[in-house]
Amino acid sequence: MLDKRCETKSMEVLILQEMISMMSPEDEDDLKLALRGIRDMRIEISEDRTLDIDKIQRYMLIKFLFRSSHLEQKEKDRLLEREKSIDFGDVDALEEFGVLASITDRAQKEALFGSYVKYPSALNPKKLEASAKFFYNYAD
Repeated sequence: MLDKRCETKSMEVLILQEMISMMSPEDEDDLKLALRGIRDMRIEISEDRTLDIDKIQRYMLIKFLFRSSHLEQKEKDRLLEREKSIDFGDVDALEEFGVLASITDRAQKEALFGSYVKYPSALNPKKLEASAKFFYNYAD
């Protein structure tokens, strides 16, 4: 949590993104914070300050949750579908690839990547780009 008030909204957003990147998918408090953030579409950044989170930041939280072994896949899928149902657009289509690549199960990652390279493939290079950085399992 932040002890001091940020000077600008853009600074708060940068700090929030950094905070999300430092969260642990195996820490129960971090999981609760992420789930509350998605549910409320805002996240607590200090005791007296909350920040509304946008679609990209909610997808950051969903990717985080997809890396957790503490949530059932059914619940993860429900969170993804809920987010996609909110003003669906191109962002959702691309972010979904990153979310699916965030799953830590190696067989699922291989199946996803296999769908990219099988012939004939209708893969859009932007979709591969959107998911490529999430294929690596940091837990391995």
